[in-house]
Amino acid sequence: MALGIGIEYNPGSWKICLSENGQLIECQIFEQLATTLVYIERLCTLYPEPLMVFTAPWETPFLSASEITDWSAVDGYPASRFLPEQADFLETLRTFSKVSSQTYCLPSLMYLQTIPAYRRSYRTDLGTSRSLSQVAYLLFRLREQGAGWDEMNFFFLEVSQFSWSITVIKEGRIVDGILPHVDFRGEDDQVEEAELALWEGLTRGLIGLKEIHQLGDIVLMGERSEAVMKRFEQSYQFYAFPAPPAEQNMMVAAHGASLLAEGLETHGSPAELVAWLKIQANNEDNQASVSSVG
Repeated sequence: MALGIGIEYNPGSWKICLSENGQLIECQIFEQLATTLVYIERLCTLYPEPLMVFTAPWETPFLSASEITDWSAVDGYPASRFLPEQADFLETLRTFSKVSSQTYCLPSLMYLQTIPAYRRSYRTDLGTSRSLSQVAYLLFRLREQGAGWDEMNFFFLEVSQFSWSITVIKEGRIVDGILPHVDFRGEDDQVEEAELALWEGLTRGLIGLKEIHQLGDIVLMGERSEAVMKRFEQSYQFYAFPAPPAEQNMMVAAHGASLLAEGLETHGSPAELVAWLKIQANNEDNQASVSSVG
């Protein structure tokens, strides 16, 4: 059976999960590229040419690390959103592609076929590949519990100290989302304003999406979950995210990415998840062909 390797990348942080047959095998967190690479090289001696997928904290099309040298040169990629910090990530992808040619970066939500084209054309804040991987983990767990795709209609809401994101799920597919830009740098004199901005923005986001999608159920995750439920309990039905609290903020995205990696190469439940989310579709919205993977 194939090993799925999911890596949640942030500058100075590599969170890695391994899955096989839909089951989590191992999780690791690294702070240095060199130690991360040593770990992956060791894995590759046991599992030659494993399929690795990365999440990134920026807008990204589906990228094959062995084919891409510059995001701003990717056909269809919004060059105006190219960030200097992405250069380090590109270097990471190229480095890992030398260990396994099957190294990819997952698409952000604006590149998903399940989101209507008109919505993608005027929105740039739908959510990153991290959001995709978190939702993948959530949907996989719901399927394990016996839920049908047509039963999965809800908002997935993550709320941290001063930021939030909402992903809209209808019939088990991602159809919309909001990931607002947060410009809070941690200064003490900004805390009160950041607090007010959090609740105002979240209120507007929920009201707008509820009006558009006619959904009232929310699967909630994050360190401020209790405060959110207390504030909005009269307007929405809340459900706990199906993961241990200690794992939620740490490894959910990497675990979801590992399931997607496994599903891109194998059959079974992870492959069903990948197909349902239409990540494998070879279309103009995904800049790399996933149908050739594996």
